[in-house]
Amino acid sequence: MNSALAPMRARYDELMANPDTINAILEEGSARARELAQRKITFLRETIGME
Repeated sequence: MNSALAPMRARYDELMANPDTINAILEEGSARARELAQRKITFLRETIGME
């Protein structure tokens, strides 16, 4: 079991040692989610005639 979890533990340790990396990943994900949400909201508003 330890050998199966070793890569995940190594990645966890790497991320915990570099909080700036975590913040960059979160910011990138947030920007992508915001863009997708905006496109969906625009589509829905156009579909129901709000814009």
